[in-house]
Amino acid sequence: VPGVSGLPSAVNCEGGFHSLAGSGALCELAAAHGLVDRGAVAEGQEEAAAVDAVRAALEAGEAGEPFLK
Repeated sequence: VPGVSGLPSAVNCEGGFHSLAGSGALCELAAAHGLVDRGAVAEGQEEAAAVDAVRAALEAGEAGEPFLK
């Protein structure tokens, strides 16, 4: 992903594209793609939820590709 320091892996999302956007925005986008339940994300937990969203998209394979693009 252009502009990031690394790529997310199965065990670490550090430096992935989520570092370019706010965690809340990523959670909203993931919810729009059906990857997470935005209502279940507690205030102050957006960063962890964003990492979970990226992980969910990777695990979803082809179904997660629109979120990752």
